[in-house]
Amino acid sequence: VEVITSRIKKLNIEQQYQEAETNYFTEIRMEVKKEKINENISVEPNET
Repeated sequence: VEVITSRIKKLNIEQQYQEAETNYFTEIRMEVKKEKINENISVEPNET
């Protein structure tokens, strides 16, 4: 039984790590999108 629980714990840790990783990458993507949007806003008035 101890072996099974330790495997489950390991799986949970790996899952949490993967979730944290995906959250990190989605946050980076959001930041990049925000920067692009801000650039577009600052560029538009100069063009018109």
